[in-house]
Amino acid sequence: MSVLTEEILRKAASWQAFKEGRSLFENGLVMDAAAGSTGWKGSVKSGSRAIRVGVTMRSATDIEARCACPENRSTGAVCAHAVATGLAVISGKSAATKQE
Repeated sequence: MSVLTEEILRKAASWQAFKEGRSLFENGLVMDAAAGSTGWKGSVKSGSRAIRVGVTMRSATDIEARCACPENRSTGAVCAHAVATGLAVISGKSAATKQE
């Protein structure tokens, strides 16, 4: 996996998704996040449930997010949940590194 940076996340997501993802991260709603050899995965608290997200990063410009949220399911876009868990991984506030 390429080295994940905030700039890569900014370019991969829409400005709205990045803004929402940063808010989720800053408000402590990322429940867990772990980097792997090809990306990262985690979960974000949404109301009374957790939304799971998995991201494959082949390069800085080839990022695929898989999330249960409506935005990702309908458009395949890098969503706020992918951004939030990515920011957790970057900050080191993630679970122990696991292989995917």
